[in-house]
Amino acid sequence: MAKGAVLYEVLEEVAKTGGSSSATSATDLPGLAPAGQVFVCPEESLFYSQAVEKLVLSRPDCPNTLVEFGAGDGSPIISALLKVPAVPGRAIHAYEISEASARLASARAAKFGLGDTYVVHNSCFWEGLKQTPSDCIISNPPYLPAPDNDIMMPGLWGGVDGAELTRELLSAGFDTAMLLISAYSNPVLTLQHAREQGYAVEDFLCAPLPFGTYSSEPRVRQWITEMKGRGEAFYSQRGVYMLAAVLFKKRQPGAAEQADLTDELLRVLTVL
Repeated sequence: MAKGAVLYEVLEEVAKTGGSSSATSATDLPGLAPAGQVFVCPEESLFYSQAVEKLVLSRPDCPNTLVEFGAGDGSPIISALLKVPAVPGRAIHAYEISEASARLASARAAKFGLGDTYVVHNSCFWEGLKQTPSDCIISNPPYLPAPDNDIMMPGLWGGVDGAELTRELLSAGFDTAMLLISAYSNPVLTLQHAREQGYAVEDFLCAPLPFGTYSSEPRVRQWITEMKGRGEAFYSQRGVYMLAAVLFKKRQPGAAEQADLTDELLRVLTVL
């Protein structure tokens, strides 16, 4: 908890100066977010939206109350909600530490008539859990690895190996977690940690993505190259990596044997 808490404090400080904790786009509500304050990545945003729709909202066991770590500009969740039947009483509470991103996401939700369904809080995720307890978390957490957050967009820093926040979320005790995991952010250790926390991989989606502007920053790219040499990052010579949306479910004591796709997911993430 201590390491994740420290990392979160760093991200909070970044957000106060204009960072963002999630990868999304901001185009249809100009003026709400100053240029450079909301990370734009349409491909990743679309993938996250499809994952939330297919792995979470479309499932019959989807709970009525969900929490999201990092809303970004809100477009992925809003898009997913618009594609599934409305469920009375369903609410997704998103916690976004960037004021610019939270303001934009909230305005966008209101624009599409989802202000009561997608509730965006400009506040600390961990504090928010005390107000809106939930058994299900969804997130596209920051996953850029680097020795520290002195990078082009500090809000995208996921810790030294890119997965510190992801592992912290997997340690928070949720029954269900749908998280995005990058193949260049120590996926082997992350999936091992998930197992140690009692999770099985119930389902997953994968997509190949090219290195983008921020992962191609020389300092970040060199660090990822060093991680690859240590068996902590996986990508092709052409700079393509796998991004996975993973549905984790806690193993229930005494329940029937639970399918676990962890080994299959690991093979996919390390294939390049």
